[in-house]
Amino acid sequence: MSDEATAANHPVPTMATAAMLRSAAWLLSLELVSEPTEGLMERIRDGRFSVEAIALGSWLGDQNPFPEHVPSQKIATSRAKRVPLDEDLRRMRADHARIFPDGTGLDPAWFTAQSAACDAEAQAWGEGENERARTLRREQFESLQPHLEALTGWCSTMDERTGELLGKIFARTVAAHLSIESGRDVVG
Repeated sequence: MSDEATAANHPVPTMATAAMLRSAAWLLSLELVSEPTEGLMERIRDGRFSVEAIALGSWLGDQNPFPEHVPSQKIATSRAKRVPLDEDLRRMRADHARIFPDGTGLDPAWFTAQSAACDAEAQAWGEGENERARTLRREQFESLQPHLEALTGWCSTMDERTGELLGKIFARTVAAHLSIESGRDVVG
């Protein structure tokens, strides 16, 4: 079989890569809906968060929604110069606790399961098991549906009630990921 025929009939690398990136996006979303950690705040302040988030949508090319919603390197480093890490972390945790005093009601295990399902999908694509990969993707989509209202509710609540720019960035980053996963405009 020629290289052209193989490439035309074997979309595995692109699909496997997309599934791996979607897996990482679920873990990032879990991190963003949870109480902020020092590690997350450090990544935001040194610009790694922006690079990471933008890379997660790279498989979408020009349709990547993340660049619009994450802080630029310039903004991140400027903030780091103005606001000490411990103050940034304290403010973000206080904001999160004020908005969600009884917790978010979101199940961390579900995010982890979605990520694992994406990993299994990536493996199936990588092994050329295209039908299995499609089935796994459909199952992920179906698993999302009963959680979508609560997840978009978190995004809306955080975006509307936060007193911090980073809270808005968290909400819009999660919403961008949900738009990709659900096929609906959650960011809107």
